[in-house]
Amino acid sequence: MHRFRFLYGPLALTLIAGIAIAVAIVSAEPRQSVAAKRPKPTTFGAVIDPPQSGRLFAEFEEQDAIILGFNELIQFHHQTLVDLVRAINGRVQIIGLISSPDQEQQVRNLLSQHEVSAESIEFFFWPAVSMWVQDYGPLFLVGDEMRVIDFCYGFPDREAEDQTALAFAAKYGMKIANSRLTMEGGNLLSNGQGFCVTSSVLIEQNANRGYDFQKIASILKSDFRMNQWSYLLPLEGEATGHVDMYLTFVDPTTVVLGEYAGADDAKNALRLEKNREILASVRLEEDKALKIVRMPMPSRRDGLWRTYTNVIYANGMVLVPQYPDYCPDLDARALEVYRKLLPDWQVVGIDASSIIQKRGSLHCISLNVPFLPKADAQE
Repeated sequence: MHRFRFLYGPLALTLIAGIAIAVAIVSAEPRQSVAAKRPKPTTFGAVIDPPQSGRLFAEFEEQDAIILGFNELIQFHHQTLVDLVRAINGRVQIIGLISSPDQEQQVRNLLSQHEVSAESIEFFFWPAVSMWVQDYGPLFLVGDEMRVIDFCYGFPDREAEDQTALAFAAKYGMKIANSRLTMEGGNLLSNGQGFCVTSSVLIEQNANRGYDFQKIASILKSDFRMNQWSYLLPLEGEATGHVDMYLTFVDPTTVVLGEYAGADDAKNALRLEKNREILASVRLEEDKALKIVRMPMPSRRDGLWRTYTNVIYANGMVLVPQYPDYCPDLDARALEVYRKLLPDWQVVGIDASSIIQKRGSLHCISLNVPFLPKADAQE
């Protein structure tokens, strides 16, 4: 299944003209510590009232599990599935999203053929057909209690995908809170301390609700407990408009931002430079500036949007997309960037040549889960 976004309308043009106000301050409340603590067992269980505290989990934090979109990987991207499981095995529990019961045995057979253990996998059957679980799966608030955030996945004829957060919360006995935003998860990245980044596509998608950027800022504060929000320019011509196609947080104060050579893509080189200027204006706790590290973006001469920021974080390991038949020299540079930024982490390249054909990469087919309730918490 290919990934698309809503087409630009007049609002997007207005945003581009108004780039100077693209950093929105949501509130001046103190930001919460990035150190996550496991919620008490009593905080699990179905609740739909709005969260009163907490913070949006950051993907580079310690986590209990990673959801992977096995539903399409087992059909079309066998080697990607095998490579991901082999890399993550033993480091974090894998929750394999499958859309039919027979896919569990298919995955087990495939892994067995490649001598990869399936012991760390728990299968989650839900009839979502898309492997892009990052876009429609649950987001998580952590703190004294943990909440699943169920936002509106606004694509038509995708009811199962839109209800995945509810199904996941029900399976694991988690509290849930509904958000009033239409969005995809790949277009909201958190630093874990009350600051988030999206592209301006988030504003486009909520225009039919009557929301302007100030209303969206208010919802990001109330539903996602954000203190500060930057909305950036999407890549021109890229189908999703998602910020994860050119940016990732590696820690609360450091972002990796894509960079095109002007000769390869002059328009998007300029857009990414404007995004750098926006991010450079952000001030975090104690007036600290973001550290912005540029990452080379592969040429689009064949029409594909290859990216090195669409990564998976897995408890001290970062899985980085690679495209060995297209740009092996850039592949090596990308790995080196992460090794310098995360010297104590294991940096692993994963061939994403197959899934990038569908307009997404590793981050898009994965979703980090901070905590799973233990057996005694569900009794």
